[in-house]
Amino acid sequence: MEQTQRGTVGGSSDALMSQISPDNVLEVGRVLSAQIVAIRESLRSAQRTRVGPCGDDPISGVATPAFQDRFERTIATHAQHQTELEETVRRLRATAVVFELGEDAIARSFTI
Repeated sequence: MEQTQRGTVGGSSDALMSQISPDNVLEVGRVLSAQIVAIRESLRSAQRTRVGPCGDDPISGVATPAFQDRFERTIATHAQHQTELEETVRRLRATAVVFELGEDAIARSFTI
């Protein structure tokens, strides 16, 4: 597993996977797939945004790069969360296949 500043990638995914059963895997996959789509759309919009000066005062011009940096780090954090969710959904899809829940049901639940 890969180490990041926040911990081990897959750690929260492992905890989720321990709670998955044939009764809930499709619903969990559906919910997480929808969350990935929402994050992806929000990130597309946010990545086109630039922080500008708040006003004409001398501090705004100096502070703008710091605010832009913080904004970009926030976007990167959310992009990493999206990546983690995508990995979790891949694992859930593979689990649904093992549970033999049917390709049509799996395809409807895992839309990413």
